[in-house]
Parts: sequence; C-alpha cells; structure tokens
Amino acid sequence: MTAVALVAHPAMHLGRWRLAIAAIAVAVVALPILRPAGPGNTGFVDLALVVAMLLAAVWASVRGHALHLPYALPVVLTVFAGSLAAATAGGGGHTMLALAQDVFVFAWSAAVATIGQDRPALDAFCRAWAYSATAWAALLLFAELAGLNWLSGINARDGIRASFTLGDPNLAADYFICGLFVMRAARRPRNAVLRFLACLLVVVAVVLTLSTAASWPCSSPRPWACCSRLPASGASSWPWPPAAFSPSAG
Repeated sequence: MTAVALVAHPAMHLGRWRLAIAAIAVAVVALPILRPAGPGNTGFVDLALVVAMLLAAVWASVRGHALHLPYALPVVLTVFAGSLAAATAGGGGHTMLALAQDVFVFAWSAAVATIGQDRPALDAFCRAWAYSATAWAALLLFAELAGLNWLSGINARDGIRASFTLGDPNLAADYFICGLFVMRAARRPRNAVLRFLACLLVVVAVVLTLSTAASWPCSSPRPWACCSRLPASGASSWPWPPAAFSPSAG
C-alpha cells in the first residue's frame, strides 16, 4: 500500500501568515518617515516597527523557527557600558532613552533575521525595501526639482543638502545606500535594465544629500562586485544574515 504525502504549496503557508509578512513590508516602507517627530524622537515608523516585531515573534513561534539574535554580544556590551556610565556619571533620562533606542533597534534586527529564515518572507522583505527605496528616491528628486523644500528637507542649517523626511542628510544618504545594496543583492527589480535605472535613481538621491560619508559605496567597486556575485536562489544562499541590512547596520 503506497502512502501519499500531501505537501502544501509554499503559497498556502505564506497566505496563512500574510499579515506578518505585510507588517514587515509596511515597516520597511516606513523606515525613512522620521519627520514629523514626536516625544523622544518617535514617529509613525516606530509604531510600524513595534507591530512588525510582535507579529514576527508570533510568526516564528507558531511556525517553529528559531529566534535569531544578530549583534547580540555588541548590543549587550553597549547597553552594559551605557548603564554603567549613567550610574556613575548621572546621565539621567537622556542616557536611558539612548539605551532604550539601542535595544529597540536590536529587536528590529532580530525580527528581520528571524523572518529571513523563510524564503518567501525574505523575498517579500527585499522587494518591499528595493521598490520603496526607489519610490522614495523618485519622490526626493521630484521635491528637489519642484522646489518643495519642506519635502526635500532642505533648510538653512544644512544649506542645499537634502535630508528628505529623515531630518539629517547623512542619515538620508545611509538609508538610500542600504536600499541600494538590497537592490543589488536581491536583484530587484528582476529586469536588468529596470534595476539599473532604479539604482541610478537611488544614486542620484544619495548625491542630493551631499554626504561625503556615503559617497564611497557609490564610487568603490568592491561593494558592487560583492553584491553582483550573490546567487539569486534564496535566503539560504546569502553570505550574511538579512539583518545586515537593518537600521542597526547603518
């Protein structure tokens, strides 16, 4: 008697947890929305990140995935050193807020690395980052050409440097550089011509920030060569964890 094993299609598994994947995607899209800021420099993106982290934890526990904690040792050392400094020097609430922000970013990094164990989920994460980075770059370019300083982030303090909705030109450049690496590593868009144009648009956004710190990835061939050699077979083929592209890596 032959036993027939019925294996569910991956799309069925993805459909059951589409909410968790969608929450991660929304959080990725919202990453540059840091202005306007609320108390403690919080914003809409923080709410999106909290929801995504909670759903990612539930997703991992139900599906039996191990919880990945990248950068755990350096984060623990940083929080310990900061707490010790605050206790001895009396840093007060500002120091504790900075430590809480470190833990928050670490939790987001863990959520990304945990979700990244699933290939469809990782693909959705990369698509959301690649396409949203392209869209944000296009919006920044439009704001620059239309003279919308409130949207491009140009102000008297930074001169003609565009900070977009991130409040700081260097931070804006870091965001677009990380998006550029995700686009190259994940090969999104799939069409080579469209990918080249999308990458060019993001590079223009980096140039608009006039950030010298972020200029080396655009000019150095090494990061591009590393990304272009990555296989497109899925998450398990990546030479670094997906959390390497999280905000904690910026």
